[in-house]
Amino acid sequence: MKNSLVIMKLTLRILFRKGTVLSLLGLICGLSTLVFYLSRGDGLLTNELEIRISYSYYMSYAILSLSTIALACFTIRSQIDAKNVHLLSSMPLDRKWIVAGQAMALMIVAGLAELILLGSLLVNSYVYSKSFTPEEKEQASKKYLLSHRKVSPLYKNKRDIARAYAEKREISVEGIGGIAWYRLTRKAMREQQLIEPGKSLSWEFDLGEQPEVGENGELSLRFQRADKREQVKGYFELSAEGYNLYFKKEIVANQYKHESFSIPLSSIPPNGRFVIKFTNTGQQASVVTRSGIYFSYQKGTLWSNLFKSFITQFIHLSVTVLVGICAGIGLSFSVATFMVMMLFVMSSSQGLFTVVMEGYGYMPVLDFWDKTGIFLLNSGMWITKGLQPPDIVASMSSGLDVGLYELASNWLPSVVFYGIFAYILGTWLLSSKELDKVQK
Repeated sequence: MKNSLVIMKLTLRILFRKGTVLSLLGLICGLSTLVFYLSRGDGLLTNELEIRISYSYYMSYAILSLSTIALACFTIRSQIDAKNVHLLSSMPLDRKWIVAGQAMALMIVAGLAELILLGSLLVNSYVYSKSFTPEEKEQASKKYLLSHRKVSPLYKNKRDIARAYAEKREISVEGIGGIAWYRLTRKAMREQQLIEPGKSLSWEFDLGEQPEVGENGELSLRFQRADKREQVKGYFELSAEGYNLYFKKEIVANQYKHESFSIPLSSIPPNGRFVIKFTNTGQQASVVTRSGIYFSYQKGTLWSNLFKSFITQFIHLSVTVLVGICAGIGLSFSVATFMVMMLFVMSSSQGLFTVVMEGYGYMPVLDFWDKTGIFLLNSGMWITKGLQPPDIVASMSSGLDVGLYELASNWLPSVVFYGIFAYILGTWLLSSKELDKVQK
């Protein structure tokens, strides 16, 4: 380990002397500032900040990831070509410490660049907000200085809902074609979301915890129907199985916009699992889609959000460093950079796999080959996450809490696997090279 620290210091010294580190930091700072001020919103401070932070953060971090990959490839490749690594290999030094030392130096550079990016977003947001009214600045402070967690209800998948709908009406789904099944699914979903006059609709929430910060949470509902001039009238009730808890509130809501209603956190059970039931007391039916309801509550602060963002993105950048070093050892700089950048682009294609997977939700019956296809698609989605950036930009730009649990369960395992595999492969590639003697 001591040898790795010496190699790390030497690598950092070389990078700083060449001006590589300062160039990267200046690029990220300048790019984030440029994109921030080039972006445009609707003139409202909260919406302006959300759009500007989102575009600036996303584009700057994408460039930072690609720059880190290129820098890792170039650093190890240039040291191999300059015979510096040959000199280290001629000493009684395990190759794994050479890779570790190079990686730690580049991780420090990537971490500094990430700090510059987050600091640039903070400074730009503060400077831009100074020209707005105190009321608008106070509203923006409530949105960003206190982060909130937004939780959607638990839903069954569309396929199960459609099959239950067909079974209830004694419709055989075995011979239904694609178009007919799609139409049946739409009818089933509409029935699930429709609230007739005098009828009720329930949603189950699972927060996974009892909120501890603040006094109230907020239930957001978005009603929609053909006549948007009419308001929706009714009341919702909160109940929890196994607990003597109950909360009721009458509401009058406009349509086609999210209306928020306060709920005392004392009404939430310790396990964070409860049911919201809305009863329509108006004269017309209404619809609440899957995206039309969520529960939010204060989870942390801006500083905790920044810390979690830094940690998760530092892990991601560390993996890009290891993958870049691995490619740089085994390939030439140009080929290695191109290959790893393609892997990075592929990691951003998970949305394509998700869309294809959703297509299976319309299939009435899954045979062996369908299940095999789903397994392969799930495997592809898991593998592509290896270089995929953490999905936190939308949360940061909206003032929402960065969910560490979701990242740890869905994103982190594949990323850690990718990093470990790249480190082992890079060490093996370096060990297989004939570098024990200094060549002229």
